[in-house]
Parts: sequence; structure tokens; C-alpha cells
Amino acid sequence: MSEYYILDENDMPVLEPNKKKRHAWEDKAQMHAGNEWIGEYHVSTVFLSRNVGTTLEPLLWETMVFCDNPSPEFQDRCGGGRTEAKLMHVRMVKKIRRLIPK
Repeated sequence: MSEYYILDENDMPVLEPNKKKRHAWEDKAQMHAGNEWIGEYHVSTVFLSRNVGTTLEPLLWETMVFCDNPSPEFQDRCGGGRTEAKLMHVRMVKKIRRLIPK
């Protein structure tokens, strides 16, 4: 069975098994921790609400890069709160900027 989460007032994940409460929270929540374009690359980091990991710490945030030539290196996941997700987003943005010729 999947574990579902919401973010508390400190942007930290808390388990929320109640589907109605979770959906009400999702309707008004800021799910993005980062969302930007770098040339033709779209870097997006979002709160997934569902644990997609198999580790002890739930993996609840995902950064993906959308482009013409996708790569598994263009995806990352982490647990923790919004601060950790923003750091993951910044690392991916730096990785993409290194790919773009100057």
C-alpha cells in the first residue's frame, strides 16, 4: 500500500492517510519547489505526495528535465522538505547549464 503525504506549515512532509484531507490540501498547495527554462531545457521540481522510493526515507520530491533528448541523468528524487528539494533543483540547473555551450 502506498504512503501519501502533505507538507506541514514548515514545508516538511507528514503522513496523511485521509484522502479527502490530502486532496483538499493539494487543491491549494504550492507543489513546485523549482520550475525554470534554461535554453531548450525545462527543469521542474515537484512534490509528488506519494512515496516513490524503496529506502527508509520516503522519496517525495522529483526533479525532471524535459527536452528533445531525455536522459536518465536528467531525473533525481529526494526526501525531506522543500529546502532539500530546492537544493536538488539547483544542482540539476547547474548540471544543465554546464551542457549549454557558451
